[in-house]
Amino acid sequence: VQQALEKEGLLAQPATIAAATSKPALAPAPKPLRWFRTALAASVLLLMGSILLNFWYWSQYTDYAKRYQSLLAEQNTLLVKTNAWQASLQMINNPGMQPVVLKSAAGNTNMQATIYYSLQNSDVYMLINNLPAPAPGKQYQLWAEVSGKMVAAGLLQWKGDTLPIKIGNIPNASAFAISLEATGG
Repeated sequence: VQQALEKEGLLAQPATIAAATSKPALAPAPKPLRWFRTALAASVLLLMGSILLNFWYWSQYTDYAKRYQSLLAEQNTLLVKTNAWQASLQMINNPGMQPVVLKSAAGNTNMQATIYYSLQNSDVYMLINNLPAPAPGKQYQLWAEVSGKMVAAGLLQWKGDTLPIKIGNIPNASAFAISLEATGG
């Protein structure tokens, strides 16, 4: 019968019984500094993460500060240009200003400039509507008719300006012309 029970696994083996009756194994003693090591590792990781984030935020800050300064400079440039345009518009719209449109004598109607002549103080301004840049060694010269004679009114320093340029003061001018001369007139 014992052999049949052993085959079925219902009867305990003598070696198994001996193992069950022996002393239970003791668990290792807890290490008191294990939590400290974990906390130290976590704080080192957090410190490294904080340093990386601070570096990234600093680089972003310096980039945005440069962009801001660039935008301020651009805004100031645009403000200066806007003020110049407003002053030119006031000058052009002044009822004491007489506009004189000069077109090409050669029949090329695309070339054009406008002279603004102040009837009050004889100031002369020129607006380049559509004049090509002069060739090297050449310069535009403004002429005015005063008392029936053509007199040199001034040389145009070509800068590609889109605002009226003050040429000078010519009392009693009755007509204007532009010529292309050698540099220096």
